[in-house]
Amino acid sequence: MLEKMLPRKLIAASFTTSVYTILLALMLPNPLGKPIQTNDDYLSNFFLSICVYFFYVFISVFLYGVIASLVTEYIVEKGKLRPPLLFLTLGHLAFGLPLWIVSLIPGLLFLIFDQSVKRRNHRHDSKLITISFILPTCVFLFGFFMFRYAFTAS
Repeated sequence: MLEKMLPRKLIAASFTTSVYTILLALMLPNPLGKPIQTNDDYLSNFFLSICVYFFYVFISVFLYGVIASLVTEYIVEKGKLRPPLLFLTLGHLAFGLPLWIVSLIPGLLFLIFDQSVKRRNHRHDSKLITISFILPTCVFLFGFFMFRYAFTAS
C-alpha cells in the first residue's frame, strides 16, 4: 500500500511546494522587514521571499506534509471511512491546524494535488515525476536569479 501511495504523495508535495511558495511570497512579500515603498521594492522583496520561503515550505511539506497525508489516507482506507474525500479533507485540515493559516493552505493544496494525481489513475510515469521534481527547483532558481540579477545590479 505504501509503495502505491508514496510516489503520489511526493508528486503532490512537489507541486504544493511550488504553488504555496509563490502564494506565500505574493501574500507576504516582506520576509526581512524591509519597507516597501515602490513597485521595484515590492518585486525585489517578492523574489527574495521566494528564495527565503522556499526552504521552509520545502522542508515542512516534504517532512511533515507527506507523513501527515500518508497517515490520514492509511486511517481512512483501513477504517473504511465513508465518504473518503470528506475524511481525507478533515484529516488534512487537522494536520494543518498547528500553524493555522500558514499550514492550512498547504494542507488543502496538498490534498487537491494528491487527489488530482490519484484521479488521473496512471502509474506515475517518469514524465510526471520528472516535471514534479524540476518544478520546485525552477521556482527557487527563478526567484534567486530575478532577485540577484534584476534588482541588485545597480
